[in-house]
Amino acid sequence: MNNSFRPRIIIADDNDIVRDVVRAIIEQGLSADCSSARCLDETVEIASETPVDLALLDYNMPGMNGLIGLSRIKSCDVRHAALFSGRISSDVIEEAIELGVSGFLPKTLAPGALLSAVQAMCSGEKFPGQHFFGEMS
Repeated sequence: MNNSFRPRIIIADDNDIVRDVVRAIIEQGLSADCSSARCLDETVEIASETPVDLALLDYNMPGMNGLIGLSRIKSCDVRHAALFSGRISSDVIEEAIELGVSGFLPKTLAPGALLSAVQAMCSGEKFPGQHFFGEMS
């Protein structure tokens, strides 16, 4: 990512270790300005205070209530939102695509792949890729 653009990212996950590790990887790898949240309410609060380039949302964290949480965060000043989960069904993926999600990040993603995905989504691309989204819609 070029040095003049510091993406503003929220990492929202109720697991402290996951949240802290992902934040460290993104901050170091992309020189991003990261915030973290333990639940959807904290995420909405942060996103209401300042524009956000990307919100990474744990699908199973408190307040998400399925994809209702995705709709709530998209009503804030958030350019892109992605679901972050250990496991997600194809039905949820299809519904999330209809709601305009930018991607799906498995929690098992390698650090380098995580950085590439976050960088792509901050630039307006889809992850895992346009071809995947085309197949799902």
